Amino acid sequence: MIHAGRRFPPMSSLLPVIMLLAVCFIYAGDPPPAVNEAHYLVKAKNFWQPQWCQNDLFAASGKAHWLFYVVFGWPTQLVSLTTTAWIGRGVGWTLIACGWTTLGRTLELSDRTIVAAFLIWLAGIEYANLAGEWVVGGIEAKVPAYGLVLFGLSDLLRNRWRRVWIWFGAAAAFHVLTGGWSVVAAMIAYGIRYQPWRGGHPRPTFFSKELFIGGSLSLVGLVPPLAMNWEATDSETNAAARTYAYFRISHHLTPAAFHLSWYLRHFGLVVLTAATVIVWRRQAKADHPLHRLVAFGLGAFAITTAGLIVGILPAIAPDFAAKLLRLYWFRLGDGMVPMILALTLAVLACE
Repeated sequence: MIHAGRRFPPMSSLLPVIMLLAVCFIYAGDPPPAVNEAHYLVKAKNFWQPQWCQNDLFAASGKAHWLFYVVFGWPTQLVSLTTTAWIGRGVGWTLIACGWTTLGRTLELSDRTIVAAFLIWLAGIEYANLAGEWVVGGIEAKVPAYGLVLFGLSDLLRNRWRRVWIWFGAAAAFHVLTGGWSVVAAMIAYGIRYQPWRGGHPRPTFFSKELFIGGSLSLVGLVPPLAMNWEATDSETNAAARTYAYFRISHHLTPAAFHLSWYLRHFGLVVLTAATVIVWRRQAKADHPLHRLVAFGLGAFAITTAGLIVGILPAIAPDFAAKLLRLYWFRLGDGMVPMILALTLAVLACE
C-alpha cells in the first residue's frame, strides 16, 4: 500500500544510473577475477575467516584496506569468491553511476549527455592515461572510493565545502590514497578559487568541524597500512619500498618506467583538455560551478607534476625516492584530466 504524501523517485530519474550500470557491465563485465580481484577478495576472505589459507604468505599478510575487507568481505562466508566479486562490482559500479549522475545533474546536463560524458571519461582514462590507472573495473578498494569522490565533487561544484571533506574522508577510509589525494587537490582548488587578495567570491569556512570529521574518517584507511610497518626495521621497509616502486608495480609508480607513448598520449590529452576549457571559459559565467571542478583538476595536475619531480630522485636517493613513489602521484590526474574534458564538452554541448 502506498501512503499519500510519500514520494518515490520517478523511473526517469533512475534512467541514467541504469544506463551507466549497463556501460560498466559492457566495459568491465569480464568473468572474475579481474585485475586485483584475486588479491583483494582472497585477503577479504582470510580477514573474515583467518583459518582459511592461514599458511599462505600473501593471504595471511597485513590487511591494509581494512574497511574494504569489512564491507565487501562478509559475502565470502556465504557465497563463492566469484559471486562475491559480482556483488562487489554491483555495489562499486552503482556508487560510481549514482555519483556521476549526481555530478552531471549538478551541471544541469541532460540524461543522454550524462551518459555520453561518462563514455568520454572512460575512453580518456583507457587510451590517454599516464600511469595505467583505471576507475571502472573489478572490485577493489579504489572503486567505492572513487564513487564517494564523485559525490564529493558534486558538493564541491555546489560550493558546499563542508560536505566535501566528509565525502573525501569517507573515500580515504576505503582507499587512503584515492581519498587523500582528492583532499589535497580540493585544498589547492580552495586556494585557487578563494585567494585572500581576490574579491567577488564569498569565502566558505575552511576549518570546520566537517573537515575534522573527514580527517577522522580517513584514519580508518591510514592507520592499518601504517601499522603494518611499525615493527619493521629500516632495512626491511627500504627493501619493501624498492621492490614495490621499482619492480612490482613500477608501471604505476616510477616515471622512468613509463613508455614514451604514455607521455605523448597523456600530454595530448592535457593539451586538448586545456584548449577545451579555454574555449568554454570565453563564454562562461563567472559563477558557473564548472570553474571549481577545473580548479580541482589543476590541483590534481599539480600532484602529477610533483610526482614527475619525485621521479628524478631515484638517481640521487633511491631508498627515499622509493618510499615517496609508493604514494601513487599519478592516480588522481589520470582520472581527473579526462573527466574535465568530458564534462566541459558536455557543458558546451548543452549551452
